[in-house]
Amino acid sequence: MSKDRVIQLVCLLLIVAAIAASAVLSPVINRQRRDLQLSFDMKADTPLPPKYALLPALGSLRGIAVDALWYRAEMLKREGKFFEANTLARLITDLQPRFPAVWVFHAWNLAFNISVETYTPQERWDWVNKGIRLLRDEGLVYNPRSVLIYKELAWCLFFKLGKTSDDAHWYYKTMWAQEWNDLMGAPSLGKVDDEKNQYDRPVYQATAAFKLIADAADEYFSAQRTVEPVTRFEHDHPEIAPLISAMRDAGLALNAKDLRRIGQFLALEPYISDLSQLKHPPPGAPAIPPLDAAALDIVTDPRLRPMLDTLLPFWRAKALIEDYHMQPRKMYELMDLFGPLDWRHPGAHAAYFGYLGAQMAGELRDDSKIDVLNTDRGVIHAMQMMTTDGMVEYDPTTGRLDLLPDPRFIPAYDEAWDIARKRQIESAHGVDVDAGDAFASGHENFLLRAMLYAYLYGDMEEARHYFTKARDLYADTPANQFNKRYRDTLEDMVLTEMSNDWDLQEVAQAFIQGMVQQAMLRGLLNNRADVFDRYINLGRLAYDRYQEKRGYSNLLTERGRLSLPDTWRDTFNQSYVAIMSSPMLSIPDRIRIWQNTPITLQLDTYLLIRPDLRQQCDQQQIDFNRAFPAPPGFVEPTTPQLQQQNVLPDVERQ
Repeated sequence: MSKDRVIQLVCLLLIVAAIAASAVLSPVINRQRRDLQLSFDMKADTPLPPKYALLPALGSLRGIAVDALWYRAEMLKREGKFFEANTLARLITDLQPRFPAVWVFHAWNLAFNISVETYTPQERWDWVNKGIRLLRDEGLVYNPRSVLIYKELAWCLFFKLGKTSDDAHWYYKTMWAQEWNDLMGAPSLGKVDDEKNQYDRPVYQATAAFKLIADAADEYFSAQRTVEPVTRFEHDHPEIAPLISAMRDAGLALNAKDLRRIGQFLALEPYISDLSQLKHPPPGAPAIPPLDAAALDIVTDPRLRPMLDTLLPFWRAKALIEDYHMQPRKMYELMDLFGPLDWRHPGAHAAYFGYLGAQMAGELRDDSKIDVLNTDRGVIHAMQMMTTDGMVEYDPTTGRLDLLPDPRFIPAYDEAWDIARKRQIESAHGVDVDAGDAFASGHENFLLRAMLYAYLYGDMEEARHYFTKARDLYADTPANQFNKRYRDTLEDMVLTEMSNDWDLQEVAQAFIQGMVQQAMLRGLLNNRADVFDRYINLGRLAYDRYQEKRGYSNLLTERGRLSLPDTWRDTFNQSYVAIMSSPMLSIPDRIRIWQNTPITLQLDTYLLIRPDLRQQCDQQQIDFNRAFPAPPGFVEPTTPQLQQQNVLPDVERQ
């Protein structure tokens, strides 16, 4: 055999070996690329809009163009030229719509870089909102399985909107609360009597109400059907034909914008006895825009108003799916699992996208995948946020927002922690790795925080439960053994936690609310004015000390970044309203508290407690007006006052 023939045979064998090796290694490499989210599929489930139709025709030139644009955008960002970088990032998303990192870069630039270069809260919110909508309404639509985008969106909602790092964070929270208050309404705080869910926990009325939306989504939007959803719904509910006809004649469509137009007036119903007066603005005030006026006509029409209640679950499901690209069934699952999430709070959305992202991880089983780990952390942190300030107090008549602690979500944090820990064990192929490496430090701190909240709210049994749980899980760690942390009594540990975390807004607010609650339960409930005054004075002292240290304002907004509400009276009233509206107290107890409440406090709070208390009284067949009579001197708010405050949202702009 000639030398040339030998060389040919050797080369042929090498080729065969290389092909065989590639066949063996390709699945492994593809799995690693998928796990690391380094690949994208131009034939993914969601079709691309027409502007992306020429992408395949660009071929290899697309890669060269993208590299050049990425380099230029990064240089512009480093030079502080964020607006120019934003323009290039938009081009990159057009060229790489299936590449998650592009969307993350672009959204981060909008929400975190460009926003802080502006000078008013309105401008800042415009850029932050654009960043959130870019990820939610475009990035996830074209990359529905991207853990990276879910993680980034959850983080933006949690940190940029939910936390306090941005000077304009109160404005962001207020705009978010207003939008979702119009869309979904204020949730009821009550429980469904004698009902338990699949997790053997109480069924809350807010969760039961949202189930109607989830059921409507499943019925009309969950599968490919030959009949369009609106047509099917109209066929199934012929009794609402007059309402649909009136809406069409007025130019109102079943979309999110017009749902908000209706919702802004529904939100005012519990506060205003005659909404029709809004049709007549006071001299000098702007007239209501035509579409808003048409929405007001529908809400105030006694013939159409009952039909609207039938339409709302379907309409809200349609808006969530088509305009907000969210899944009502998943939202309901989250509420059933963790508790009655208030969608007016950004923490609820952070929990949703984090939870959905962790589920979308699918086959990502390696715990080194930092995006999956951080997505789980996002759910845990969101549940912690719902505990520390998850009770939304939003007044649609003034647009004022405050966030108060919600002890109902303390068990939800434990649940989120357990889910994350189990996922870590599954990632390690059944080996019980120490999830403490990833979550335990935060878990221990939260158990002690839960102990503190329970103690402040007067639930000694619950406080001792969380203290014992923290001690059993973490007392043997080297650090705790060294400092003998768990050799203290429950009371000593409470004092230690208070002194360590007093500078935190949530701890100060929990202490104040705890003092107000004790003043109501130990003072007003027993008609002991002296006891009431003693606890209120403690709360006032805590408020003054915190505000002196942390209550500074800034040039961007009237309310300081870390401050409590502007005055002690506002803080006290909000805590009183939250406790009186909470179903944690029986109606008879709240009746006695109301009877012994000072007239000035009744006048300050009656309008705010009325919606929830009236609903809860109706459910128990109690005459609200007899149980909670209006205080002497109470006057219903006038509609001209509302219009002068400009509480109606700018729907078109948002």
